[in-house]
Amino acid sequence: FFSTHTPPYPILSGLVGSEMCIRDRVGYEWMIPFPGDFHFAVHMVHCEYRLFWDALLHPIAAETEKSAPVEDFNVSDFNRHELFFDVVAQGVWDYLSEVFGDLSNPREILDQTRGNVTGHLLADFLFNGAAVFWYFRRLVRLPPTPMRRAALNHIYKFYVWRFSCSHKTNYAPLCVHAAVMYENLSDELQDTWGHCYNMTLKGLPGRHLALDGGIEKVNLRAKLMLGGHATNARISGVVPEMNVLTPVEAAFDAIINHRDFNPRDMGDGDLKPDAEQVTRYLHIVCGSTYAGLTDPSHCQAFVEY
Repeated sequence: FFSTHTPPYPILSGLVGSEMCIRDRVGYEWMIPFPGDFHFAVHMVHCEYRLFWDALLHPIAAETEKSAPVEDFNVSDFNRHELFFDVVAQGVWDYLSEVFGDLSNPREILDQTRGNVTGHLLADFLFNGAAVFWYFRRLVRLPPTPMRRAALNHIYKFYVWRFSCSHKTNYAPLCVHAAVMYENLSDELQDTWGHCYNMTLKGLPGRHLALDGGIEKVNLRAKLMLGGHATNARISGVVPEMNVLTPVEAAFDAIINHRDFNPRDMGDGDLKPDAEQVTRYLHIVCGSTYAGLTDPSHCQAFVEY
């Protein structure tokens, strides 16, 4: 998004903005680019699909007959692939909990499984992939604070090497660029960005959207209102209507049910039935013993890792 303030500090969110600044530093000296957290989250999941598709995700999809996920999915299919990723991750969590018991020390479990391909694959997928994504998603959904923004930036740094390993050649340098840009902001600009990196359309607690995710929703609503026939003139007419209707809709919702709102009712649904199917599959393929996931001499269930 572009700030309405004058140079030198407008801000653009997106991969394109970073590329523009890299290619023409002088011409875009007035612009401070930050990637959008929604699209970054999409690529976090896509990264994990690339890293674990052959070894874990594809076999589970085939065994559980899930709705045909693919390794390289489009952003428009993100919700379906995110759900499958969550189901597998929950199933792996339950499986490792049954084998190891306490999962509160991921580093210890990663060290214990380091010599066993099967155990280490599952631990890496859960602790370095799914758990980090869940934490990132949770931070984005909470009201913005500078402390939460700093935590999100740490995840950008963490994902440099995972993007590199999955051959996501645009997003690995983007993480570095985003971290460098943020660290070199003045304290005042860091504080400003720390209070406006996400948004809420209805004011529901725990349901904030990343700015680029909010823009996607607004664009989709505009397309629906325009019946798929979007022109500059029609867009100019519908945007003022949305600027009025959106807060009116939020106020109406607040009047009729805001007091009874429970953030847990707005969650991602019950993953338990599908996750239990994944857990059963892992018990069959990987066994149910501690030694089977830690001893290097045990049979390796996932040879493609």
